[in-house]
Amino acid sequence: MNKNDHNSAKVGHIKSNYGCAIYCYQNYRPAFGDGHDLFQDSDSKWKNFSGFCSYSKVDMPQSYMSGSYNSFDVEDYEVFQVIKK
Repeated sequence: MNKNDHNSAKVGHIKSNYGCAIYCYQNYRPAFGDGHDLFQDSDSKWKNFSGFCSYSKVDMPQSYMSGSYNSFDVEDYEVFQVIKK
Protein backbone atom coordinates (compact mmCIF):
# COMPACT_ATOMS: atom_id res chain seq x y z
CA MET A 1 0.00 0.00 0.00
CA ASN A 2 1.12 3.49 -0.74
CA LYS A 3 0.73 5.34 2.56
CA ASN A 4 -0.05 8.54 0.65
CA ASP A 5 -2.87 6.91 -1.32
CA HIS A 6 -5.38 5.05 0.86
CA ASN A 7 -7.15 3.80 -2.26
CA SER A 8 -4.23 1.40 -2.71
CA ALA A 9 -5.05 -0.41 0.58
CA LYS A 10 -6.03 -4.07 0.45
CA VAL A 11 -8.65 -5.40 2.81
CA GLY A 12 -9.08 -9.10 3.40
CA HIS A 13 -12.14 -10.73 4.88
CA ILE A 14 -11.76 -14.12 6.51
CA LYS A 15 -13.34 -17.03 4.63
CA SER A 16 -16.51 -18.39 6.23
CA ASN A 17 -15.04 -21.81 7.08
CA TYR A 18 -12.32 -20.32 9.35
CA GLY A 19 -12.85 -19.20 12.93
CA CYS A 20 -10.46 -16.32 13.68
CA ALA A 21 -9.68 -13.11 11.87
CA ILE A 22 -7.08 -11.98 14.44
CA TYR A 23 -5.66 -13.45 17.59
CA CYS A 24 -2.79 -13.01 20.02
CA TYR A 25 -0.37 -15.77 20.91
CA GLN A 26 2.37 -15.54 23.52
CA ASN A 27 5.19 -16.10 21.03
CA TYR A 28 3.92 -13.58 18.45
CA ARG A 29 2.57 -10.11 18.24
CA PRO A 30 -0.74 -9.79 16.35
CA ALA A 31 -1.54 -12.81 14.21
CA PHE A 32 -4.10 -12.59 11.43
CA GLY A 33 -6.08 -15.53 10.09
CA ASP A 34 -6.94 -18.89 11.62
CA GLY A 35 -3.31 -19.94 11.72
CA HIS A 36 -0.22 -18.05 10.68
CA ASP A 37 -1.56 -16.26 7.61
CA LEU A 38 0.13 -13.02 8.62
CA PHE A 39 2.03 -12.46 11.85
CA GLN A 40 4.87 -10.53 13.41
CA ASP A 41 7.34 -13.01 14.84
CA SER A 42 9.41 -12.55 18.00
CA ASP A 43 12.28 -11.35 15.77
CA SER A 44 10.00 -8.43 14.70
CA LYS A 45 9.88 -9.67 11.09
CA TRP A 46 6.50 -9.90 9.40
CA LYS A 47 5.85 -13.33 7.92
CA ASN A 48 3.13 -15.35 6.28
CA PHE A 49 2.85 -19.10 6.22
CA SER A 50 2.94 -20.14 2.59
CA GLY A 51 0.71 -23.21 3.01
CA PHE A 52 -2.25 -21.69 4.88
CA CYS A 53 -4.76 -19.09 3.80
CA SER A 54 -7.84 -18.06 5.79
CA TYR A 55 -8.29 -14.96 3.67
CA SER A 56 -9.11 -14.43 0.03
CA LYS A 57 -6.12 -13.45 -2.09
CA VAL A 58 -4.70 -10.08 -1.02
CA ASP A 59 -1.32 -10.44 -2.78
CA MET A 60 1.06 -10.95 0.13
CA PRO A 61 4.53 -9.64 -0.65
CA GLN A 62 7.08 -12.24 -1.69
CA SER A 63 10.37 -11.14 -0.18
CA TYR A 64 12.44 -14.09 0.95
CA MET A 65 11.77 -17.54 2.35
CA SER A 66 12.59 -18.29 5.98
CA GLY A 67 11.80 -21.98 6.41
CA SER A 68 8.19 -22.41 5.29
CA TYR A 69 7.43 -18.71 5.84
CA ASN A 70 7.67 -15.72 3.53
CA SER A 71 9.32 -12.84 5.41
CA PHE A 72 8.96 -9.18 4.46
CA ASP A 73 9.38 -5.69 5.84
CA VAL A 74 6.44 -3.58 6.99
CA GLU A 75 6.75 0.15 7.41
CA ASP A 76 3.50 0.63 9.34
CA TYR A 77 0.28 -1.23 10.08
CA GLU A 78 -3.12 -0.50 11.58
CA VAL A 79 -5.65 -2.77 13.27
CA PHE A 80 -9.18 -1.57 13.79
CA GLN A 81 -12.59 -2.94 14.67
CA VAL A 82 -15.72 -2.25 12.66
CA ILE A 83 -18.79 -1.89 14.86
CA LYS A 84 -22.28 -2.08 13.37
CA LYS A 85 -24.56 0.68 14.67
